[in-house]
Amino acid sequence: MVIAWLASWGVAEATAFVFKPILEDLAKDAAKGVAGDYIKSCFKRVFSALSAEPLAKAMGQAVKELLEQIQEELLDHDIDQNELRDWIPDVKQFLQQDSVKEALGDAFASTDPRLDPGRFAQGWQAITSRHKLPDGFSWKRVLKRVSRKIKEIRDQSSELRAVFESQALGEIARANRQIAGLPPGFDIEVYRSAVMERYGNLNFESLDTTGAYYSGVKLWSVFVPQSVRECQEYYPQVLELPKEHLKRLRERGELAPDESPGEEADERRRSYLEQPVRPVLEVVDDDRLPRLVILGDPGAGKSSLLRFLALRWARITDPNEFYTKPLPLLIELREYDRWECPSNKSLLRYLNEAQTYHRLNQVDLDRLLQRPNAAVFFLDGLDEVFDPARREQVVNDIHRLSNEYPTAPIIVTSRVIGYKPQRLRDAEFRHFLLQDFEPEQVEAFLDHWHEQTFTDPADRAFKRHRLAQAIEESRAIAELAGNPLLLTMMAILNRNQELPRDRAELYQQAARVLLHQWDTERTLESHPELKGMIGYPEKAEILRRVAWFMQSGRSGLAGNIIARDDLEALLQDYLKGTLNVSQPPGVARALVDQLRQRNFILCYLGGDSYAFVHRTFLEFFCASKIVQQFQREQSLSFEGLRDEIYGAHWADETWHEVLCLIAGMIDARFVAQLIAFLIARPAQDDHNYHHVFLAAQCFHEVRNPAFLAAVREPLTQALMPLLEFDFPFWYEEWRETDLADQRRSIRGKTVRLLARPGLLPNPSNWLKDWAINDGIDGEKEVREAAVQELARGWRTDPDALPILKDRARNDGEDYVRRAAVGELVRGWRTDADTLPFLKDRARNDEHGDVRRAAVQELARGWRTDADTLPILKDRARNDENWYVRQAAVQELARGWRTDADTLPILKDRARNDESEYVRGTAVWELARGWRTDPETLAFLEVKE
Repeated sequence: MVIAWLASWGVAEATAFVFKPILEDLAKDAAKGVAGDYIKSCFKRVFSALSAEPLAKAMGQAVKELLEQIQEELLDHDIDQNELRDWIPDVKQFLQQDSVKEALGDAFASTDPRLDPGRFAQGWQAITSRHKLPDGFSWKRVLKRVSRKIKEIRDQSSELRAVFESQALGEIARANRQIAGLPPGFDIEVYRSAVMERYGNLNFESLDTTGAYYSGVKLWSVFVPQSVRECQEYYPQVLELPKEHLKRLRERGELAPDESPGEEADERRRSYLEQPVRPVLEVVDDDRLPRLVILGDPGAGKSSLLRFLALRWARITDPNEFYTKPLPLLIELREYDRWECPSNKSLLRYLNEAQTYHRLNQVDLDRLLQRPNAAVFFLDGLDEVFDPARREQVVNDIHRLSNEYPTAPIIVTSRVIGYKPQRLRDAEFRHFLLQDFEPEQVEAFLDHWHEQTFTDPADRAFKRHRLAQAIEESRAIAELAGNPLLLTMMAILNRNQELPRDRAELYQQAARVLLHQWDTERTLESHPELKGMIGYPEKAEILRRVAWFMQSGRSGLAGNIIARDDLEALLQDYLKGTLNVSQPPGVARALVDQLRQRNFILCYLGGDSYAFVHRTFLEFFCASKIVQQFQREQSLSFEGLRDEIYGAHWADETWHEVLCLIAGMIDARFVAQLIAFLIARPAQDDHNYHHVFLAAQCFHEVRNPAFLAAVREPLTQALMPLLEFDFPFWYEEWRETDLADQRRSIRGKTVRLLARPGLLPNPSNWLKDWAINDGIDGEKEVREAAVQELARGWRTDPDALPILKDRARNDGEDYVRRAAVGELVRGWRTDADTLPFLKDRARNDEHGDVRRAAVQELARGWRTDADTLPILKDRARNDENWYVRQAAVQELARGWRTDADTLPILKDRARNDESEYVRGTAVWELARGWRTDPETLAFLEVKE
């Protein structure tokens, strides 16, 4: 009987059929009577004794075809027949999965026998397999042939046609198919290709007009995931605004009561800043956070994040994972807002009817979205719906979507300014704010970028080092590098020019790109006579005037804010006096209104006030205005520049960046005279030596220091004594820490300025000497700075790593050892000695500061190492220093929340630690992460 069943299925002819034993077992099952249990479970509703034989014959033929196609697909992926025999148990287990059996039965029952790859992928994922399907294995290809075979079997059998005539059964099968996975009419491979085509390539048209080197750069190849901090209970719009401005916002009703200044707001600000910084991919993949709003500044990477998430799905190579992960539905809300819909506008209808890159059937989507986590919505750019009433309507649509499909994850992005959180808070959306790139993320981007955009290894290494050094050496460039968009601009500009000595050019190029996005054409449609009159030069002149107005005001450069009335008056004056506009008030109002809608260089703060998005651009345009007066307009003489600008402001640190930028823009012979002027200034009683440090900074702004030969030696001689600076009076370091910190800062700054090329003949050897100089106790701060500069500026020097290891182990000062530990982790993470060394320092260093640093680095950089968690637990319980215990408690609570020991350790520290700081930290972490634990809740109520 077994042989008869095999013969009816056509197995006898399959001489090279590796999976034949599986069919033999199936035939034994069928031979038991009434076609066997397997056939019954496939056909369920239509199975009966009368239909058993034709159904068993048909199913056996279908299973044979399925096994043959799986075998062929595996053979095509270089798995030979001997290896395939090891797959037999897995394939047999796979065939027993309910999703597979039901899918095969439904195919026979349906007028459309196409098999859904998602159900078979689910079946393979459910088994305990020893084998992973090879990359490129295609369920779609396998099932296309099986579907054809099933149709052929059914069409050739009159008995089967009689069984499947029932329309009701067909409807049931279709419904089952819809519930189990994507509708048969949806081609998931075509959708995958559309996502890749739409979002795969980076668009550099506005950043690089040539496009010569970047046309093939893929988003996923250079994308570096950002970090986020939760801001659920704190409105980040008010994080950095001046108090007087916050007062105006509150008076105008533009802040909700819980977003207004005051003690409660200060507490929420503190709470926000104490939130852990988390990797954004960890947050978006957290099943406990199905509703998210990701906030961020312009260029922070909000759109890139959502596109990366969609591409991450599209690039899945594991066939099981691909068919079982949620389908990404990315909607750009500015396009959704522009879509003209006569009635009943909705996000699902948009995907069905609008001219999008890939249309999706609304009915099919509705059915799909009834399944938990079958699809995820990425809704990008709520802030780009400019009209407040229409933005409110979009929020309503999002809210309705979340109510109609409560199991579908939704991620919304928006800029911070202008976003009102309450509506989506009410819909249980959790809010997170994108953070600037940390140095490690900048480093990762530089690695990815240069790997993808350079073919010559030597050129790649040189350009990468040059950009990294520019970021390292300039506060202003480092500030810009935290923004992914501006960092990308720097990488493009760095290809053809050196950034450290061309910062002004860098800012000008970045400003040109951002001002390109300040589109004045639509704003001036009602003023056709101005068409083409306001381009980059005019926009730049407007910003120079704004920056000059700000720095001339009561708060000077420290006050980055301008009232709308003042802004309009500046615009009117320029439009009338320079462009001869006949109706300047109307044009000025239109331009300011557009600034309110767009947020690039200037942004709207609320309360009819504006500011520069990045302070760097305020400083650049202020410097540019002064240089314009000096060089082009000649309304400012050199004596005026020297006395009224440098002489008046050298002692004010808020002006230093402007003064340095001026030095980089003007002729070097004038800079030499300004440096001599600054060196000659008398030191002030505050012992900050601003005149010497500013002179050195201006020296390094000049592209060719040969032009400054006359001032090199005097400047070096002015700096050298500051290596041994101390106050001319007695004080106790441990009591007057502010004085000790100032001394340390002055010595460290001196090292950094002398180490830069140009002043000393061989700065690397000079640094090595200072890094190992233990002879004089007062030189410990110099040693610390020398260690840091050697690690950052001369990383490829063969002596750098040995010196760092030596200082990290043997230096007599704890903060020199701590600095060396930090530099080892930062620059030599993969070195074989770094991890063992960190473990040793975390356990054994004699000073708590070093142990604390090592504990934190282990927790953040080596989370999966087997020793990290035990070390943290030990330090949290037993370290003699409270600040080491505190750090270990924090890292445990934030990185090992599910570990069985974490909660007991936190409870113990909250009750019993001898330090109130550790107890307070443990209580805070318990309140943040374990409020649902009954014992924790009771404990917290007692503490409150």
